[in-house]
Amino acid sequence: KGAIPETYIRTLSVLQDRAPARALEKVQAVLAHELAPEQLGRIVQIEDEPVGCASLAQVHRAKLDDGTELALKVQHDDLIHVLS
Repeated sequence: KGAIPETYIRTLSVLQDRAPARALEKVQAVLAHELAPEQLGRIVQIEDEPVGCASLAQVHRAKLDDGTELALKVQHDDLIHVLS
């Protein structure tokens, strides 16, 4: 048997890829804090609903001003303070 009981493993495994998503407003606030204005200005569209969300970050589909589509991975705002 492992050192961690199976019930804990099942409960915590949700945080790997099915954690609750943060609101788009929080995602935009993190981007505004972390990106230079010229970088932020290139992002013209971010989908409201994330493609995926885990305990550390979430991923949104986005589009740049030149039409490039990308996956935008944004660290959760509460972790930025903890990890700094």
